[in-house]
Amino acid sequence: MFLKTCFLFLVSCFIFLWITPRLAKPVFAALGAQDLHIVSQTCTADNRVNVGFAWIAQAQGDWFKTDAQYLDISTIDNTFSDPSKYLGAVNPPYPLSNLYDTSSGGSIGPLDPGKLHYWRINTHNQYQTNPAGWYPTLGPAFTTITCSGSPTLWKLGTPTMSGCTATFSITAPDGTTGAGHDSTLGVSATPYYISPVIPDTSPTVSYTATQSGSLTAVLLLYTAEISNKVTFTAPPNCVSWNNPGAPAPPFNIMSVFQPAKRFGSFGQLASDFLLILVSLAAGLALFFIVLSGIKLATSSGDEKKLASAKGTLTYAIIGIAVIILAFVVVRILQYFLQSSVPIT
Repeated sequence: MFLKTCFLFLVSCFIFLWITPRLAKPVFAALGAQDLHIVSQTCTADNRVNVGFAWIAQAQGDWFKTDAQYLDISTIDNTFSDPSKYLGAVNPPYPLSNLYDTSSGGSIGPLDPGKLHYWRINTHNQYQTNPAGWYPTLGPAFTTITCSGSPTLWKLGTPTMSGCTATFSITAPDGTTGAGHDSTLGVSATPYYISPVIPDTSPTVSYTATQSGSLTAVLLLYTAEISNKVTFTAPPNCVSWNNPGAPAPPFNIMSVFQPAKRFGSFGQLASDFLLILVSLAAGLALFFIVLSGIKLATSSGDEKKLASAKGTLTYAIIGIAVIILAFVVVRILQYFLQSSVPIT
């Protein structure tokens, strides 16, 4: 009885471990917004661009309830690693909006023409705590159209240098002297430098270099460029940092443990483990079949021994049938769920 129990336990483990990784992927592969795309681009009266965004919101259920979804836009890159460098972020009308247009008067307004933009929809699941509950989905990068003119810009003057400090004059689009509301100075230093907010109507802004060589400065409104770019040279004595060199490569277990190269994913690991389980189950089934044959041959007509031999043979056949049936059931489920995970 102990051997029979072990055999049935191995068969149960086989079914659970083999089915789980194959059905989990199609069920949980697509969390967050889907089908992100741009639906319109139109020029404004001042030759900026209004853009319409559309997406399919996350489906709701007992395990997922959206309590926030943010549209984030950046002109830096598509990593969105630093929220302070987003061009803008807006929470479209709750709960499950799937459209946003920059002409709607929200916190993201018209964009600059002829410029590459990155965007995403970041959806939060009410049933999960931050940050695990956020599911960002990147939309396709797009370049805004070029309008008949160009937006009126602030003018950033050629800087005057005092040691390592460069001071730029600021001229507003209407010809007056002064910075715009919430504007900052961006400099192509390493790392990229963004100044504190420049006081409104301030006629100048300064930057103290911490490295030598050619640098470029521009006025920013959040991360949108609102002035001409000015290139200047910082003197050699401005270097105040030591380059630590390239970071050490991340630890890779495959470089020290060769068998790990076999496992490209959890599914591969589970598949290899299941091969062992199948081999053990098949070996036990063969053992029980041989054992039942020996019992039949040595029963000498004893009814109890005959019944025991038949029971052993029945368990072995049932175990083999369950393994075969598991393959058939999962193959049918894969067909209906359109899962592409290979069967071991």
